[in-house]
Amino acid sequence: ETSVQAKGVSARVARRAIRRHIGPDTILVGHSLHHDLIALGLSPLNCLIIDTALLFRTTRDEFPSLPLRHLVKHLLHGSSSSSRTQSSDDSQTHGPPPPAGPANDNEEAGGGAEEYECGDVHDSLQDARWALAITMLEAEKREATHGATRGSCCCSC
Repeated sequence: ETSVQAKGVSARVARRAIRRHIGPDTILVGHSLHHDLIALGLSPLNCLIIDTALLFRTTRDEFPSLPLRHLVKHLLHGSSSSSRTQSSDDSQTHGPPPPAGPANDNEEAGGGAEEYECGDVHDSLQDARWALAITMLEAEKREATHGATRGSCCCSC
């Protein structure tokens, strides 16, 4: 039984509510998001979907993708809790600071990449924050490498 069903909301009602908030200008970001959308019966959607499981594959044929905790440790290592005390100028070197939110207000809340360990309780909100953070980091990296132009790049970005 899902939490939605436990609250007396049918999957059909939940899908309808979600679809009301999603349009052509919506950008959904998540890790292995395609699995969630299929499970919810929301695939396909008329919006831009950025799936970090696909964005950070090392080859086109690699499956399964790298776990989110691996990407967080690799891409944001050193920028999670240490960047909270750095100046904003230093953030360009170390990537974006952790996304703002209640989980980052104190160290015990699990806001840092170093706390994202095997066996941790799954926190969907924190996973969403980290997926957004690594997506923004990748977008900044690609813009710095290739500029704001799209489609004229010689690599597979």
